[in-house]
Amino acid sequence: MGRVIEIVPDFAKARVDRGTLLAALGQNQAAVSDLRRAVELDPDNLLAFENLAVVERRLGNHAEAGAAEKRAAAIRARHEARRRSKAAG
Repeated sequence: MGRVIEIVPDFAKARVDRGTLLAALGQNQAAVSDLRRAVELDPDNLLAFENLAVVERRLGNHAEAGAAEKRAAAIRARHEARRRSKAAG
């Protein structure tokens, strides 16, 4: 993933993937950097906001975590509304 980001630094999915991996490894400071960049690049990326909220909370950044959780909830609600609309036909 690091190589992909070197070649295409604005590829949000690679940032989300690497940030998620770094968080799983406990490298929260590095993870938060990638996840913050990912949400800048793709402000509707639900996974990025969900993971950002977790990592921000681990780092003790409760206001930032709350903001990320709020954004994730709004995106989730939009996705659910679209899904219901499509199901209704």
